[in-house]
Amino acid sequence: MPVYSEKVAGQSFPEMDEMVRLGFDRSRKTAWLELRTTSSLMTGTQEDGVLRFLIGAVNRFRVGWDPIQPGDTAGGQYVSLTSDFNDCDQILAL
Repeated sequence: MPVYSEKVAGQSFPEMDEMVRLGFDRSRKTAWLELRTTSSLMTGTQEDGVLRFLIGAVNRFRVGWDPIQPGDTAGGQYVSLTSDFNDCDQILAL
């Protein structure tokens, strides 16, 4: 499955709580994994910037499964998997 990726404008380094996040939109019954890292880790160059990856798929009416796109994540909520969270129900409720 193809993975969507983009460069995040205006960020040199990812925020700790944004590095690995589980995203979800209950109204659309959609969930995805979002990963952020520095572009230098992926390319091996000293380039500034953060890369964002979306991993997931959306079942589109009469089309079937398509890779998730940024528009599919608009309005969704996130649970960080790299920061401390006290309520495990945040993840289990998905």
